[in-house]
Amino acid sequence: MKSGKHKNQSFRFVAAFVLCLVTALVGYGLIFRFKVVRDPTIIPVSYKQLLLEEIPGARILIESGSNGLHAFDPQLVESLTGYPTLIMADHAGASLHDKVERLWKYAHEGDIVILPLEWNYYHAPDLSENHLKSLLNRGRGYYYSLPLWQQLCRAFETPLAVVTRELLLPIEERHGDYFEELQRLQFYHDHNLQKAPNGEVVIAPETESLPKDSDCDGYIIPEFANGPIQYTDAFRHSLEKLAALERERGVKVILTAPIVVGADCYGKYGDFLVPMVSQAEALCKRLGISCLLDYHRYAMPVEYLLDTHFHVTEEGSEVVTPLVIGDLVEAGWIEPQSLNPDNRVASHMGRILNQERLKLMSHKMPMWRGNPTAVVDGDDRGYFYFGEDWYEEETWGRWSKTEAASIIVRLNPDYRYSGLFINANYFAGSQQTRVFINDQLVAEQDFTKQHLIEFEKPLIEILNGEQLAQIRFESMDSISPRALDGSSDIRALKFGLHSLELIVE
Repeated sequence: MKSGKHKNQSFRFVAAFVLCLVTALVGYGLIFRFKVVRDPTIIPVSYKQLLLEEIPGARILIESGSNGLHAFDPQLVESLTGYPTLIMADHAGASLHDKVERLWKYAHEGDIVILPLEWNYYHAPDLSENHLKSLLNRGRGYYYSLPLWQQLCRAFETPLAVVTRELLLPIEERHGDYFEELQRLQFYHDHNLQKAPNGEVVIAPETESLPKDSDCDGYIIPEFANGPIQYTDAFRHSLEKLAALERERGVKVILTAPIVVGADCYGKYGDFLVPMVSQAEALCKRLGISCLLDYHRYAMPVEYLLDTHFHVTEEGSEVVTPLVIGDLVEAGWIEPQSLNPDNRVASHMGRILNQERLKLMSHKMPMWRGNPTAVVDGDDRGYFYFGEDWYEEETWGRWSKTEAASIIVRLNPDYRYSGLFINANYFAGSQQTRVFINDQLVAEQDFTKQHLIEFEKPLIEILNGEQLAQIRFESMDSISPRALDGSSDIRALKFGLHSLELIVE
């Protein structure tokens, strides 16, 4: 009896120990997920991630390290092939495994993935400390692309010092508020969409040069000085998963040699590349992946060397882009198609960012309802949302703070909005006010004399089915009461909204 009792106690102890251990591991993974990496914000941290998630249809995805980031002109790729082109590449340090996982989650059927192999990079251990650190800020898109069990594993692969430092950050440094979200969205529009709409990096003219050892963009091959290098199992596993992506999801995968700049790049250690290239070509052949690994073909003259972390000058990318794309078209791996302007990355992202802005504003801005402002939906009353470009409500209405002040309204898709009734005040003399709805000019009139705006067709149709409408009032010549009559009111005023109604047929 005692023996049976001891066995039962031992079993309970082992079971309790295993349960506690599993609970502790899962608990640590959840702390890492929600307190260290944290939930995605309304606008993704990575602009490239936003592009990957939102651009529809068949696309060309250029994935690599900084070699691919700066060597391709995506607008030129679009014009040559007809495919919207996204530069998913980033600076070296990101894991090839995580790049492949991200492609598995977001690549569409019909997508074409061009992956220049950085010789000195993809033979390395799969996870670098730099990549693990980046997952906690700008690289969060990689983390959220992983399956849940890999997200849990990543918690234990990240150095504890990195986790602790991030966990101990003050809350205000880790969590952005609504205004920071709007600022980041504005940065997306001004910097990314306007300057680098396809995900490439803008090369600043004042970029400082880095120390230069030779006339070669040699970061790709420095370790070859020690002799030939073998690809790792991690590299093989990643290529196997890319082959499965092509086979199961209809995504075309093409491996190419990297674009390097400078005559010395292959002169001294080029022979060490031969066995490595042979390995890669044999692996591609076995897996059925298209590859073009003639590394001499994409070695560019030294005059195109930008001796910084940007590697290739803009002129260089204009030279090598048609060369690479021409090779892939000639091989039959890319079939050019006509380019629909509506599919261009910039125009589509412009619509996406505007929708995100409206959504963010409508959820966060203070509401105004009833007298003096209302939305008429038949017998229902809705809400207008007022942003920071309006002063606080007064008994008669609201003054705009700026010469271009906006409000947001959620439209009911079941109603046909036929017009807009506006009653306004003007400080120091009335004037013509321009009214835009989702950036479309709908009227220009003095709203103390003429209040009704009649739509040519129902508003929902004008907005192509969009249910969030941004109504913007543009006025000019604002002046403060103090400047006019010496009062204590120093606000700059011109347009004052007394009442506003959306008319339903």
